This record gives sequence, structure tokens and C-alpha cells, in this order.
Amino acid sequence: MSNIISTFPTTLQNGTVEDATQVMTLFSWIQNQVNGNACGATSGSGVLKGDGLGNTLPAIAGVDFTTGAQVQNSSLTFLSSVAGTNTIVGTLTPAITSYQAGQMFSFISAGANTGAVTLNVNGLGAKAVTKLGSTALAAGDITANAIIIVQYDGTVFQLVAPAALSGLGTMAFQSSSSVSITGGSISGVSFTGNITGNASGSSGSCTGNAATATLATNVLNALGNGQTWQNVYASRVLNTTYTNSTGKPIFVNVNLQALTGTISATVTVNGVALPYYLVSSSGASQGSASFIVPDGQTYAVSATNAGIASWAELK
Repeated sequence: MSNIISTFPTTLQNGTVEDATQVMTLFSWIQNQVNGNACGATSGSGVLKGDGLGNTLPAIAGVDFTTGAQVQNSSLTFLSSVAGTNTIVGTLTPAITSYQAGQMFSFISAGANTGAVTLNVNGLGAKAVTKLGSTALAAGDITANAIIIVQYDGTVFQLVAPAALSGLGTMAFQSSSSVSITGGSISGVSFTGNITGNASGSSGSCTGNAATATLATNVLNALGNGQTWQNVYASRVLNTTYTNSTGKPIFVNVNLQALTGTISATVTVNGVALPYYLVSSSGASQGSASFIVPDGQTYAVSATNAGIASWAELK
């Protein structure tokens, strides 16, 4: 640290007599030395700074030191003069001289992006803005007039806010017991009640256009759900294979009457023989069979020495 006062111009000696003029000249020199190296008048807190030459000067608030207001309004990290949607530029005051990993900036977007985005701060060069690591932004990840927060990772600016959700859809809670989901897909979530959309797939996921479907496809296709018993006697014959193409399992009930003697009958579903009930009375026999036919499978009742007494199907 430099001395405030330099070497005295004269030295008082022991055993000598100095008159008032000499003493006052020395005092005046000391006064001028002190005043010449003192700081100018300051206001406010009177914070001082060094000029690098051994002198002190008044420090400038907001330039030489950070004020509480700057911390509160984020003016040191909030970009001004923001322009561009895909090629964004902005200004910091005071300006940064280089990008450093960890720097975090915010700004109000000038418009919605339509593709990949870059950011150039204080003309230091355009850097890519990414999401979820190194993934380039998709159209609409930045919306107009939105508060955007990015952080530099040493290579690119990663989007911190708004959270990058393109492709994941949006979810808006409508009440304590219902929710609306638009776009994207969800998995591993349990629901109770009904959802809007067209049910597709064995998992009961929903997509598409304004139809009402219950949550699970297996519930929709349960036996008896929306089905009625139908008399199909007129459209069924023995020894003929039929296919269940209703989209749901069906239940079949068939009763046979022997023409003479004993019935010989076989019931098959998709090639698998099933048991049936056969009784004999007064030399003539009767038979009945009840069975389920899954959707898309075949079924047949084959018999000799018999006719159909009744044939009904729940479908």
C-alpha cells in the first residue's frame, strides 16, 4: 500500500530554533499531502474502491458493487432488448465478457419458436438452446411473452423453464374427480370411472375423437355387457361351422331331439371338443350343450340321428 504522505521536505533538528514561518510551511505541506490523496465527497453509503495506483475513489453502486435492488429485480441476469424467435439475442448490463458454465439467464420471449433455437448474449456468439440435456427444442417449446430461464453447461444453454414438455401432452385438472388429457400418452397409471376417447389395444389406452369409452377394454368386452339373448334357430343347422365375429365372447345354448333311437353328437369350439348332456327316454334321446365362444373363434354342433329343438345365443 502506498503512503498517503511522501517524505517530509525538511527535517527539524535537535538544538535548533525554527521560526513560525518554517513550522507553518511544514504543516501546510502536510495538509496539502493529505487533502491531495483523500477521496472526494461521497453520498449514500460512501463505499470506496482502489484505482490500482494506490489511490482510493468513490465506488459506483450497481457497477462496482451489487445493490439489494439488483438482487431483487435480477437485473444482473435478466436480458433486455430481446429479439428473435429461433435466433434469439439479448443484452446484459453490465455486459459479460465470456460465457462460463453455470451462468443462468432469464428473459421474456419475443415470440413462439418454430424449430431449433440459439441464444446470443452481448454478441459473444450464438449457442444452442436445448431441453432434457442435448435435445434440440421443438416447435412451441417457447411460447410468446413467456418467462424463459436457461443455464449454460459449458457448451449449450439448457432450458430450465418452462419445463420442456412437447410430445408429452398437457393435463388440466377440472375437478377433484376428473381430469382432461390432451396429446401424448400415459402409462402405468390406474383410473376409476370413464374416460373420453376411443378405446384401443388390450391395455385400454384411449386416443382419437370424442367417443365415450370405459377405461379398460376387457370391461367393455365382458360377457353380458350390452348383450341380449337371441333366438337363432332359423339360421343354424347341424354339422356346420360358424365364427363369432361380434367383437365379444358369446354364450351358446343348443338343445337336440333324437329322430329315432340314440343321438350321436359332438360340440367343438375352435377345434376343441366339449362335453354335452345326453339323456334317453322311451327309446328316444335328447341332448343339450351350453358353451362360451371367445371373439374370433369358430364353433359347431355336429350330430347324427338328431334335429335342432332350440338354439339361442347371448350376443
